[in-house]
Amino acid sequence: MRYPPALTFTPARSRVYGFVACTAAIILVAICLYSIRANSPFSLSYGAWIGLCVGVTAWLLHDAWRAPCGQLVWAQGQWHLQLNGESVAGTLCLHFDLQQYMLVSFVPCAQADRAKTNFLRITTQWFHLEARDVDPAVGPSGWLALRRAVYAAAMPKHEERLT
Repeated sequence: MRYPPALTFTPARSRVYGFVACTAAIILVAICLYSIRANSPFSLSYGAWIGLCVGVTAWLLHDAWRAPCGQLVWAQGQWHLQLNGESVAGTLCLHFDLQQYMLVSFVPCAQADRAKTNFLRITTQWFHLEARDVDPAVGPSGWLALRRAVYAAAMPKHEERLT
């Protein structure tokens, strides 16, 4: 089976996810402020509701502005996550695709790289991939190559299709 050519992609902070997180945070704060009643006494359930909204808002904003770590490498039909000079093999799962934006998760192989994943503390990593993050030297063809590699990994192998 022929695989798409090898490529390396360095994910950056996602504008789409940042916009969605900011919008959700504004909506949660607006709901909290709207639910405040000027003349009603403060209750424990109301305090729990405000605490939950503040916690979710803080988590969303922290997650949206956290820079992704590592590089995604596609070579010989296998995805790898390069982190701190180490490479861990795994599976890249596509969850959402908007042509110029993809939400993917990287799940390390459990058996082959258990020592590396334990050492590097790698669990499932989520990446928000955008076409604007492709290296300008490669041009738009880099985004198309990344999309081909993501979809090629999702397709069953030639041997599995024959059985």
